[in-house]
Formats: sequence, structure tokens, C-alpha cells
Amino acid sequence: MKALVQLPKVPKKYRLGVMVAGALILAGVGYAVARYRPASLPWQPAATAADPCAQNSEDNRYDCYTNHFVGMVKQAGADRALARLDALSQADAYVLAQCHPLIHEIGRAAYERYGSVTEAAKYASELCWSGYYHGVMESYMSTFDDAKLISMMPTICQPDAAKPYSFDYYNCLHGLGHGVTIRFDNDVFKALPFCDAIGPDWEQQSCYSGVFMQNIVVDQKIHKSVNLKADDPVYPCNAVTARYKPPCYLMVTSNILKVVQYDYTKAFGICDGVEADFVRTCYASMGRDISGNSLLDPAKVTELCRLGRRDLQANCYVGAVKNAVFNDRNTVKASQLCEAVEPRFREACTAARDEAASTI
Repeated sequence: MKALVQLPKVPKKYRLGVMVAGALILAGVGYAVARYRPASLPWQPAATAADPCAQNSEDNRYDCYTNHFVGMVKQAGADRALARLDALSQADAYVLAQCHPLIHEIGRAAYERYGSVTEAAKYASELCWSGYYHGVMESYMSTFDDAKLISMMPTICQPDAAKPYSFDYYNCLHGLGHGVTIRFDNDVFKALPFCDAIGPDWEQQSCYSGVFMQNIVVDQKIHKSVNLKADDPVYPCNAVTARYKPPCYLMVTSNILKVVQYDYTKAFGICDGVEADFVRTCYASMGRDISGNSLLDPAKVTELCRLGRRDLQANCYVGAVKNAVFNDRNTVKASQLCEAVEPRFREACTAARDEAASTI
């Protein structure tokens, strides 16, 4: 759907001396954004293939693509469906904009085909903000009743002992958040307690990020969020209890921007008016969305971040540079951005870049 993400704050002893502003949540929530395309995937996209749904009305296109990709998973396998999505997203703005929710559909279908997370995960990639893995997890979680699921939550995702706060581990936990939210018909207030059951704070925060991303992701013509308000673009961040606020505010600008029709000046103005403790978080969220919507272009990112308050612009660059690292899984574009920002913001930019890179 549109976006990117910041990983929840890594415990101090694992921070490598770098201060973290928070976790960037792969914003891709329904708007056209850049996304990572791994070079090592075992397939090549057929870029010239005909688009089977291009002639459908906008109201019917999503269902058409869903049926197309799910059918391809069933008949030819997840790798073929992912290749097809990749090719179409390069050629069609609608497919690119719906890249994340569509790859969720592929992930759910893959779990049904292969029968286990382990087998389905063999085809996972970071394409479309790692949404394939999120879809696999959603389908897996649907196999448990509520009592069994809440007891299983601490065991579903397991960290690598050598890298306990990795981006891959985050993605698994983030996927759990998506899954429990879908389970409860996109009601975040019912989903969040299941993330509470996971245990350690970092893991809980990672799961919460998936809950709040799902809340925005589903606000499409085909689905409807039950926890967004047209007259209050910050909701539910201003209604949840304190422990849920950081990941909520790290996602909130994907909704704010949609409400103000991508008027970035207005969006920054709304960030300026949120709860005082989370204004900086809102600016980091703006940076993430600016980075994705600008296709990681340093000139565009700096142009748009400058629309916010000067004393808070560093937070915008923190969000943007982390998005660049997570999007490409390297620091090339991130370093270009840090070179482009004003000297006074460079230290914050490079520190955030290095913190993000340490989790890859």
C-alpha cells in the first residue's frame, strides 16, 4: 500500500552507539512508491506481458488482479505470480499503487498452496514492501482459534541469535500485526492485545506497526477501515493508550497525506498540532512518505522536507533516509540524500542511515 517503515527502537546495548528516532514502517499504503526489487530472485519479470485487467473499470480492477494473481499461484506457483506482479507494477501505475495489498493476496494464496510457512517463505522477497510474507503469515494465523492464537503469538517468529533485531525478524512480527488486524475485521483495538501477548517491548512494537499499517492499508474502495475518521486524520493515534502511540504516529502521515490530497504543507501543519510528545515522530513519518512518494530522489526529498518547521526538519530526513536504506537494502541512495541535506542536518541523517543499515 504505500509505505515504509521504521523499526521499533533497538535496545541501547544493540544500538552501536547510534541514536534511533524510531522505526520506519514501510509505507506503501496504497499510493505509488519506490520499492526494493532484489537482484537475486530466481526469475526474470516478463515486462512485455499483456495486462489482463487494464480495461476494467477502477472499481473492478483490484478484484480482477486478485483473481489473476491467485489463479497464477494455484496453477504455476508463487514465483510466477511474483514475477508477474513485478512486471505489471513496472508498467502500470495502478498496479504499482496497489502493489502491497496485491502481494498480500499472493502470500495468502501461497500459504494455501504450499501448506506451511516454511515452504511458502522459500519464495519470499522484499518486493512491494515484503507484503508477500505478511500475506503468508495472515493465512497461517487464520488456522488457529483466538485462544490458541494468543498462546502461540510469542512462538511464531523467532530471531536469529547472531542478529536479534534484524529487519527480517521485524518483518515477521510486523506481518503478525497485519494478520491479527485482518482477523478482527481491521479493528485495531481488538488486534493490539494479541501483539501484547508476544512479550518483549521491541517485539510488541514491531507487531503494533503492522496493526497500524493494516488500518491504513485497508482504506481502499474494496475495503474500509473501521478506525479512521475523515474529520480527524490523526485518529486512532490520539485515542490509543501511550504504549501504542509511537508506532501509530510513525504510520499516521500515510493517512494524513491522503486526507489533504498530498498537500505537504497542510500535512506538516497537522503534524505540528499533534500531541507534543509525538510531533517529531510525525515528522519522521512524513519523511518516510516523502521518500517513497518521491521515488527516493534526494532533490525532491529535500524540497518537500523543507516545507516543515526548520527546527524539526532533521526528523523528516531521519524518516526519509531510513526508508531509502530499507527500500534498497543498501546505503547508496541514503548516502546521496545525506550529502544533499544542509550541513546542520547531516549528522542526524548519517546516524539514522547507519542505524538502519545495521539491521539489514
